[in-house]
Amino acid sequence: MDGVGYYTGVMTGNGSAVNGTDDSLETLLLASDIITKIVAPTVYSVESAAALLGNALVIYMLLGFTKMKDATHYYILNLALADTLFMLGVPFISVSSAMEQWVFGKAMCKIVLSMDAMSMFNSVFTLAVLSVDRYLAIVCSTSHAHLRRPKVAIAVSLSVLAASILLTIPVMTVSDTVQLEDGTSICFLNWPVDEAMFWHKVITSYTFVVGFVLPLAVISVSYLLVVRHLKASASEHAAVARVSVKVRTKVTKTVTAMIVTFAACWLPFHMCQLIVLAAELRPTLWTLVMFHLAVVMSYANSCINPILYVFMSQKFRQSFRAALRLSLRRNADRRANQRYVRRRDGIACSRQDMDGFLEEEKCEANLTILPYSVPRGNVYLRETTV
Repeated sequence: MDGVGYYTGVMTGNGSAVNGTDDSLETLLLASDIITKIVAPTVYSVESAAALLGNALVIYMLLGFTKMKDATHYYILNLALADTLFMLGVPFISVSSAMEQWVFGKAMCKIVLSMDAMSMFNSVFTLAVLSVDRYLAIVCSTSHAHLRRPKVAIAVSLSVLAASILLTIPVMTVSDTVQLEDGTSICFLNWPVDEAMFWHKVITSYTFVVGFVLPLAVISVSYLLVVRHLKASASEHAAVARVSVKVRTKVTKTVTAMIVTFAACWLPFHMCQLIVLAAELRPTLWTLVMFHLAVVMSYANSCINPILYVFMSQKFRQSFRAALRLSLRRNADRRANQRYVRRRDGIACSRQDMDGFLEEEKCEANLTILPYSVPRGNVYLRETTV
């Protein structure tokens, strides 16, 4: 079901991970050892450090320097926590890969596998919730505003966590360590021998459907509806229409990046699992390389999420600069008292509209539905609660 179990249960060392002729066996074994003991642990470690640093900054900023009054803030906080937990198991993977065995005991095997699966579900489900939240913030900002209250966001986040834990119960139940004939131990999902293949197919299939297909469908539909709404809400005012096209293009690129990133990061891992399940391939050097690449891509999603969902936010960047004392406190206080904030594209959005993530999309939505005046060529929006 997850990278740790698949790796330690199938791709064990001592020459068992590669097949070849007598002439090439030594070369294949050397390449396998380099990949397993050096390259993979190094890449995993770098990836883990980057993801933990990025998500730690997000959590630090959200808790210490950002007002937690928007539903999106709670969802992003939940995403950062899920990604952090997801990456905490990577050091164990790195060590196991380098040593080609599990040395942390049965209890840690169960904890790492369970936390890995639970955090994976929690992360991808939260990405789906974020896409729905963005749809509500832009398309249904007035009709369904009650669905974006902090209490609702907390309840949804707890529900996502509960669902992730429930889906992880099979992993918690069968995670175990087994000692091989050569004395090394492996950590994997130890199904009953007579039903191992059946349950392996079940767990792989439902993980693919519930942990990838359904979240991808929700994310894609939500963001496509957002783009469709922005395109349909064309303003008759020439100045507003010009700026609207620019902002709409930016939003389209952003949501496209989010959809493509999610699919690109998770599809290789699930495809490897399904291919191995369907074809029952024997481990070779190429399957070893493809597996490691697939796992690297799945963990890369936790590195990219802080960039896509947080660091691209102007509000977060302002808070980050303030936390690092790169902005004068006097300037920050003066901006906080301003009624409108002028953006680079010439639009001045209300401070209330800008106080949160997704401010460009919110301003875009307001451009098409709110009254405006055009003093000196600039568009000003009245204050509204989104």
